[in-house]
Amino acid sequence: MTINDRVVTALDLVSLILRENTNGLLETRRIALQYDVDIVGVIPPLNVVQVRLRARTLAARHSIVSSMKSDPAVQGIVVEDDNPERPEDPERIIEPPDQAGWIANKLEQAVEAFKHNVREQGRSFQPTNVVVGVVEKGVNFESTDFSAFAAPCKGVGTCLYARHSSAINGHGSVVAGILAARLYPRGNVAFLSRLGAVGGRFDIIVDRGAASGVTARIAASVNLVEDGVRVLNWSWGVHRIGTLNLRGEPVDINVRTDEAMAGYELLLRRFFDWLEHRHSSVVVVNSAGNSASTTDDHLPASLSSAQLVVVGGHQRSRQVVDVADPRFAVPRSSSNVGPRIDISAAACPNPSRSTAVRAGRGGGCGTSYAAALVTGVVAAMISINPDLTPRQIKHLLRESALPMIARPDQARRIGPTRPIRAAACSNNVACAVEQFARLDMHQALALAVKTKRHPSMAEDGGGELLE
Repeated sequence: MTINDRVVTALDLVSLILRENTNGLLETRRIALQYDVDIVGVIPPLNVVQVRLRARTLAARHSIVSSMKSDPAVQGIVVEDDNPERPEDPERIIEPPDQAGWIANKLEQAVEAFKHNVREQGRSFQPTNVVVGVVEKGVNFESTDFSAFAAPCKGVGTCLYARHSSAINGHGSVVAGILAARLYPRGNVAFLSRLGAVGGRFDIIVDRGAASGVTARIAASVNLVEDGVRVLNWSWGVHRIGTLNLRGEPVDINVRTDEAMAGYELLLRRFFDWLEHRHSSVVVVNSAGNSASTTDDHLPASLSSAQLVVVGGHQRSRQVVDVADPRFAVPRSSSNVGPRIDISAAACPNPSRSTAVRAGRGGGCGTSYAAALVTGVVAAMISINPDLTPRQIKHLLRESALPMIARPDQARRIGPTRPIRAAACSNNVACAVEQFARLDMHQALALAVKTKRHPSMAEDGGGELLE
């Protein structure tokens, strides 16, 4: 049902978050009988059940939901909102795509350093197999980038497992292509494929489940984690309807009602509690969003967890300065900002022509793609030192970060990332207070190698991680 011109909501489908100390199976059966609802699906590890209501109006849904909320076994209820498709706005101002923006993150140097360690250190440097989960619909196996992955994986290098997506330039193909793709001139970034070609071992599983809602994404994430994923890429997020961006304009993309946001927050907190207690080594990398707003009213980016890395987007400044200079890159104006953002990365991946995003969809740029770069480097760090904890990984990402200055219009209000502490920044002599964190893939891998040799180096450097 349409709530307004930006939000539609499912009248007959909700998810129940049962209290953790209840018997999920027994309570689900009782609730189904008591409230005359049909069980659609369950997420057993989270004690979450999805049910279908006999409701055709908002009033009817509200009545049933209100009754179930008062049930002693129910902690919360998730209603599912979505945004209707609408034509692209021809007046929408889009910054031109960056050219090879990942140069600002020293990607090529990272690949060469990984190759050097494999070849020069031999048996003393044996990368660990790492499984990466990407919560996306799928990839197009008919494209040049992914056709080779349609054949059975040989168990070496980098393997990609996904559903087929008919959209060649779909979001999943662009995100996945930053991690894995066929290697050829002017092809995709394919960071983990490059590492796999020189001795790394990565399995990348792309799965969003059968539906597109937040509950489906969490269900897919639970399945991926239970299948052995160590790094989970979440290139998605939602804003609270009514949020204003930094220009004072209403955010109208990926917005949800207050009722939906309350349910999503409870569901996400249940997921991260489960991760902490059952899968404490898993790292979730999440995009900050592209609404030129803060992360305050954005999920999941506003949440605080030692296992969540939030990523903003930057682009090259086009100033003729060294890559280590704080002026080399600037925050992309569309990227969300704020102190919950741990680090920024290149927002414009320059995908190959086979997966290039068409004009008008953000210019092929966004924090979704920045998050994928960070996912790749986190997976590489774990392959080097599998004993690294999520907290240590967050610390090393920020300790290795290159400095970046805010745009003039941002500097007066809110920074693009949590500021770098001068004492914690080991990368550059120019690093100073009120400069912000720009991913350095090369230095991050170098620190991972050092922590493998000297485990005490991985410890939190004097309270750098502020929750």
